[in-house]
Amino acid sequence: MNTAVQVFEKVEHTEIVSDKSFFEVLKEEWELYEINQKKEELLEYKKAYEEEPDKNSFNAQMIETFIYLIEEELK
Repeated sequence: MNTAVQVFEKVEHTEIVSDKSFFEVLKEEWELYEINQKKEELLEYKKAYEEEPDKNSFNAQMIETFIYLIEEELK
């Protein structure tokens, strides 16, 4: 099933108990979905870099930084 449809249906079946409109909640859910997708991608890259002997590479450090920032954003 299309991911956008899944996010829409999740919001559609959620009782909105704030002053936000349906579309504001939908936008927030979509942004959260995108953040989680990026986090999963970065975790995969991190795992690949951890398997390499050169953990001090610039790319590995950048990936660790991005994962940290995403985790902080999700708190």
